Amino acid sequence: MEAVDMMSERHSGPSGSFRRLTRDLLGRALPDEPTGELDNRAKMIADEVKKARLRDGLASGVEEQSLGGPQLPGRFAFNAGMAGPVVGALVGLLLLPYSSVAALIAAAIGSGVASLALYGGLLRRKQLTGVVEGALQITPDTLHAIDPGNKKKDGALLHYLEARRDSEDLVILLHGLGLDASDFRTYLAETKYHAVALTLYGFNVDEKDDEDYSPISLKSHARLFALALKELQTKHPGKRLSLVGFSVGADIILMLSDLAGDVLLGLDFHRVLLLDPNVNAKTTTISTRMAGMNREQPLEQLLEVLNAAEGIDDLVYRCEYVVKTAQKDIAQIQRHASEISSFWRSDPGTDLFIKSMTKLGKLASDIYVIFSLGQKELLEGLQDRAGECGLGRENFRWAASGHFQLLDPSFLRRQLDLLLR
Repeated sequence: MEAVDMMSERHSGPSGSFRRLTRDLLGRALPDEPTGELDNRAKMIADEVKKARLRDGLASGVEEQSLGGPQLPGRFAFNAGMAGPVVGALVGLLLLPYSSVAALIAAAIGSGVASLALYGGLLRRKQLTGVVEGALQITPDTLHAIDPGNKKKDGALLHYLEARRDSEDLVILLHGLGLDASDFRTYLAETKYHAVALTLYGFNVDEKDDEDYSPISLKSHARLFALALKELQTKHPGKRLSLVGFSVGADIILMLSDLAGDVLLGLDFHRVLLLDPNVNAKTTTISTRMAGMNREQPLEQLLEVLNAAEGIDDLVYRCEYVVKTAQKDIAQIQRHASEISSFWRSDPGTDLFIKSMTKLGKLASDIYVIFSLGQKELLEGLQDRAGECGLGRENFRWAASGHFQLLDPSFLRRQLDLLLR
């Protein structure tokens, strides 16, 4: 695969309206709540989701500009500009007794040097180099070898968002079921690490119902992901490669040895962070619902995802998830969900998870797993078995937040700073 820089941001389609839907769901959950209060809460949730969509460049009519080079907010430029004259004036005052002309020249030079030095220092400190879009070119031969039934003749693209940083670490992030790289875009804008968020094949909005991006198997997804990892490592030699997977993205990373072990030969991972991976048949609630979707009328299963919210904050995240998912290729999501559910269905316990963790441990120096609210009992059981896959109890953690809140950029930043320090 060949990397191709793409300097325009990709957007999702129109969001539609789900305020009424939110109002109905709140009415079911809180039957005794006054009508006015329900309306207010529904409006608050709709407004928050709208803000989130605007922030992520998902709303209709919003134009985002990818940053191709360093940029600093105006306040940094202002501070740098103000500091230069101050330093220049001080230099002039010091030299004034010796020569007024020399003082003026020194003041001018001092002003310019100080401004440039401060501006450059702020640039390095803040790492504000922007987020660009790129794509990996998948040749027809590669695609057919990975997915023999694929009839696409012209190859395909595997899209990603990249935060280019002067860092020894290269962090690759993989999204959950029905999502895409844009879920990490806010984190990418803030991170101090060189980071790339990949979108799985066929999971972009403009690939919906596109015959050239027909649904592929879970194994094919994993092998394309593995090829992308090798390509990115080759493109950035010498960098420590770390992986972050959310939900089903964590599952794919967990399954890499089984599904794409031969592709990964010669590749080592520095750190791996799995956010709420599935562990057994009991944890595949969202995947099971998505696997059973009616492709023509998916509303019932999407409503079930919302009904499972564990509070208002979690509902906000779930609303955004449903809006994004509804704009994707339902057949692609359904096949992906079905194979994920089938993989875990055979084990009601945690034996399969421990076995997969052990295999992944042969590829990575260290693995950390973080579970969301409601998984504390599961966490304790896995901590007791940590030694079986060569890990310690501290490698399994619990976050007092909902499933989708694990995507919060502040949370991700804290976790990766701890992991890569």
